Amino acid sequence: MKSITLIALLALSLCPAQAKTVLIGTIQGTDHQSSYVGKTVTTEGIVTRVYNNGFIIESKSPDSSPETSGAIYIYEKDTEVSVGNEVVVSGKVEEYIPGGEKSYNLSLTQIRLDKLRRLRAQASLPKPVVLNYLLAAFPKTIKSPGSNFDPSLNAMDLWESVEHMRVVVMDASVIGPKTKYGEITVRVPQSNIEPSTPKGGVKLTGYDANAARIPLILTKENLHDYNTGDRIPETIQGNATYSYGNYKVGVTKALSAPKPSEQTQSPKPQQIPDTAFNFASFNVESLYIDLPDEKFEGLARIIVESLHAPEILGLQEVHDNSGPTNDGTVDASKVLKKLIGFIEKAGGPKYNFLQISPENNADGGWPGANIRNAYLYQEGVTLGKSYYLQHSAFDKSDEKGFSGTRKPLVAFTTYDDEKFIFINCHLKSKGGDSSTYGSLRPALRFSETQRVVQTRAIRKHIDQLQKDHPEANIVVLGDMNDFEFSPALQILTENQGLTNLIDQAPLNQRYTYIFQGYSQVLDHILVSPSLAPRLEVQMIHVNSDLSESLRSSDHDPVLAWVK
Repeated sequence: MKSITLIALLALSLCPAQAKTVLIGTIQGTDHQSSYVGKTVTTEGIVTRVYNNGFIIESKSPDSSPETSGAIYIYEKDTEVSVGNEVVVSGKVEEYIPGGEKSYNLSLTQIRLDKLRRLRAQASLPKPVVLNYLLAAFPKTIKSPGSNFDPSLNAMDLWESVEHMRVVVMDASVIGPKTKYGEITVRVPQSNIEPSTPKGGVKLTGYDANAARIPLILTKENLHDYNTGDRIPETIQGNATYSYGNYKVGVTKALSAPKPSEQTQSPKPQQIPDTAFNFASFNVESLYIDLPDEKFEGLARIIVESLHAPEILGLQEVHDNSGPTNDGTVDASKVLKKLIGFIEKAGGPKYNFLQISPENNADGGWPGANIRNAYLYQEGVTLGKSYYLQHSAFDKSDEKGFSGTRKPLVAFTTYDDEKFIFINCHLKSKGGDSSTYGSLRPALRFSETQRVVQTRAIRKHIDQLQKDHPEANIVVLGDMNDFEFSPALQILTENQGLTNLIDQAPLNQRYTYIFQGYSQVLDHILVSPSLAPRLEVQMIHVNSDLSESLRSSDHDPVLAWVK
C-alpha cells in the first residue's frame, strides 16, 4: 500500500516544468467551446473551489481580455487539493454538457486531469468579479452559441466570459423563493428588472425572458428559508457555473438569515357579498392521503380564509387513495374526504366532492398515483351531469391530445336559476422544453404542441356546448400549464371565444407560480363573454412567494365571484 501511495505522489509531482504553459484564458477562448478540445495542455492557477469529482483553478491575475474566463474546471475524483493551493496541471481539454446532449444544455469547459504539481500550499485567491457591475449593462439579447462573441451584446456570452470564475453579489433580494433543490433566485439594484410584483418578484411578460437575475445554488448547510422580497444583506461569494439550462452562482459558504420583506401582504380582495356566487381553482400539488396533516391543514386554511370557502372549487393534482403506491387503486374518495374534514375543522362549510376515477396509469404523473381533477362543492350546490373530455362525443383526434395526461372534468350546475357548465383542466406540463439559456435558439417549447391540441379540442367542445345550451355560462378553470399570452390560451379566447379573467387583474399581480425567478400565470379562469363583466377575479398569493418548506402548494389559487 505504501509503494502505491508513493507512486501516486510521484505521478502528481512529475508534471513537467519544461512543458509550455497555456493560459487559462487562452484555453477558454472567446467562444462557448474551447478551440483546444481534444488536446492535452498544461496550465496553472490557484484552486478556488473543491468538489467531490474535481476542482476549479483560476489565474492569479486576469488576462488582457475581459471576454475570456480566467477559470477552468479540473475533472478528477478524490484529488487531494485545497482552496488556495497554487498548482500546475496537465490534461485533455473537454466540453462537458450537464445532463447530456439530449438535454439541450450548454457545455462547460474542463480539463480531465492527467498530472498535477503543487507550487505553493497557500496563495492569495484571485480578486472576484462583482456581478452587480456587469448586470448594470446586462444585454437584452440572447443569441445562439457560435454567433459573433460579444459579452456586451449577448447575454449568453456575458455569462460565458465569467465561467467558473470567483464572483460576488451585493445587496441581493430574492425573486425566486427557496426550492426543494436548495436554490433561490435573486436580483440586484443595478439590474433594473420590471415589472415588479407587489412582493418584489419579477413578472414574466414574454417567452424570451432575459431578466438580469442570478440563480444561486446554496450550500447544504444553509437551512434558512427565503421568500420573495427577502433581502440578503451580506456579500454573497461563489463561482459562476451552469446547470439545468441556467447560468448560476454556486455559493461557497452558508449565508446568514435573510431580512424579511416589508411587503408581506397580498392585495386583499374586494368585499365579497354573502350572497355572491364564487368559485375558484386550486392546484393542491400532489395531494395524497399519507402526506402529513400539516399539508391538509394548510390547504384547508387557504380554502376557508383566503378563498372565502367558494361554492365550487376545482382541484388539480389529486392522487388516488394509495398515493404513489402502484397497486391498481384508482379511487380518490378517501383523499377528498380527508381534505373536506380538515376544511370543517378550519371553520369551513360542509363540502361534497365530485371525481371520476381515471384508467389506471393512463393520466401521467407518478406511476400508480393516478392524478386527476376533482370538484368540491357546498351542500347547497348540486353538480349534475358530469364526464371526462374523452366522452364519446369526441372523435379520436381529440382524445389523442389527452393521451398520458389528465382529462378535463366537465360538470353542470344551476345557481339562482342560471345554468353553469364548468370544465376543470390540468393540461400537459412544460417538462422537456428547452431553456432560454440552452443550445437551441430560440428556445423550443416541445410540450406546447400537445397543449395546443388539447385547447383546440376543448374549444370545439365549448362551441358545441354553446349551441346545445345557449343559455348556459361556460367556465373553464384549472392549471393550464401555460401563460396568458400563449397560443394554447389564445385558441380559447380568439374569434368570439371565452374571456380570460386573468387579463382583468393588474399586470404585476398576474401570477400563480414562480419558476427560476419569474412570476408567471399557469392557473386560469376563462368564462363566457356575457358573464365576464359581472365577475371579479383575484390570484390569491399565499403559496408561490414562499420558501418550499413554508407553503401548502407550489401554486396560488385563483378566485372569481359575481359582483
